[in-house]
Amino acid sequence: MGVYSQLLTVSNLFTFVLSFGLPVGIVKYVSEWTSENKESDANDLMFQIIAFGSIVSLVFVVIFFFVSGSLSELLFDSTEYSLLVVICSLSFPFVFILTVLDSFIRGLKQFAKYVKLSLILAFAGVIVPVVLVYFYGEFGAALSIFVNSVFALILIVFFVHKNKLMSFKITTAPWNYKFDVIKNIMKLGVASLFVGLLDQLIYAFLKTTIVKELGMIENGIYQCALSISNNYINIFFVTMSVYYLPVLSSIKEQNALNNEINIVIRFTILLLLPIITISFVFRTFLIEILFSEEFLRAQDLLFYMFLGDFLKALSWVMGMWMIATLRIKAWVIIDCFYYGSFFILFYVLVNHFDFGLVSLSLSYFVACCLKFTFDLIYLRKKNSFRFGSGNAFLMTSSLLSILLLFGISLLNEQIGYFAVLPVLVIFYYLTVDNKEMTELKKLLRTSLKIHKK
Repeated sequence: MGVYSQLLTVSNLFTFVLSFGLPVGIVKYVSEWTSENKESDANDLMFQIIAFGSIVSLVFVVIFFFVSGSLSELLFDSTEYSLLVVICSLSFPFVFILTVLDSFIRGLKQFAKYVKLSLILAFAGVIVPVVLVYFYGEFGAALSIFVNSVFALILIVFFVHKNKLMSFKITTAPWNYKFDVIKNIMKLGVASLFVGLLDQLIYAFLKTTIVKELGMIENGIYQCALSISNNYINIFFVTMSVYYLPVLSSIKEQNALNNEINIVIRFTILLLLPIITISFVFRTFLIEILFSEEFLRAQDLLFYMFLGDFLKALSWVMGMWMIATLRIKAWVIIDCFYYGSFFILFYVLVNHFDFGLVSLSLSYFVACCLKFTFDLIYLRKKNSFRFGSGNAFLMTSSLLSILLLFGISLLNEQIGYFAVLPVLVIFYYLTVDNKEMTELKKLLRTSLKIHKK
């Protein structure tokens, strides 16, 4: 499976690069146009992007064919896997088209159908590699990446055709292409790609600094805390990326946009509060189950990391409208400030103060506070945003509930086990009605299904 892991990493990396961040722009415009009954424009846009991207993908396949030996040497320290590299590269055009169609479906806001499709693709993604690796070994590992991409594309095309989500007829001549729209999508793509690469780069620098200043063991402790944080926060981000951007992109009126933001802020708080508090209160069990007793020191980082996660999720909700309204420059600047402040503060604390590894989680928390503040200020200034009825109380009471449970658990972890349920019950009793609780349960079930993908 080591060969499969390396080849899959290469495939995922080039899929990310080849997609060029286009899914964000596709979701925005498809959602916007379908809400305006411009389905033919959305349909033609898909063909234009697929045609251009497929050509670029094929160019990369040719390049991989000629440099397969060097890539095999780089990945496996041997040239004997060059054929497997070539087979893996054959998946690039199929994966690119799959990515575009996946974004198209999300833009249509077909959430229930999207969940069903995701579950089928996730099941195939597990079964195909296991079967092919079992029967064909290392060759099957490379073949499974190609077969999975072809199968997934066939399935998604069948799905789109059966549900009549897209017409397979081109109605726009090449000279009538909407190059202004493609230009905006490319801008969004470049911005998304830049922010994504910046995220990877900053975390690479952080881990390198940890190893250099604190040692390899401390890097492992941090990775443990980061994995716990990512495991639950990704459920939120995956769900919101499927639902939130398409809905915002289809809204043109300012008050309606602010109302939608308020609704999602409310559900974000109600969804994350129990996850964050329960994860923190039972942090010792969580670390021992997922890792081992050797990583228990990771719990020292979770206080600031979980608080940062909570604020980061809320700032993400308040900042997504910038993508929907093409305020790309502001979005990138705020994200750059967030990553820059995170790294600089950590570097200062770890080199000039005796905070140790906690300097990392503290820096993350401060950076999230700053991002939350700037996103809120910009939203209020440019969109006249105000917190909706009850949301200010909800946010205040949720922060107090988190701090109360965190404080109790830090003073006495055993008492925290018994305090978490009563505090959460009182919180939901004071802030949520029965109808809202039912909607929250539906959202949570959808979150878990989508996350399986």
